[in-house]
Amino acid sequence: MNKYLTELHLHTKESSSCSQIPAKEMIQEYKKQGYSTIVITDHCSKSKMDRLGDISGKRK
Repeated sequence: MNKYLTELHLHTKESSSCSQIPAKEMIQEYKKQGYSTIVITDHCSKSKMDRLGDISGKRK
């Protein structure tokens, strides 16, 4: 059995049009499947970032 199972290219709904699944749900599913590491590679477009509302850039 593989000690470390890693996803190296994952998109989430919050900031990528390549996915319809929210980050929280995606993380829960990958953990359930036994992954120890995921790398989120969202396309952070201005329109997607604007939808997150009036929060700091760091939080976005």
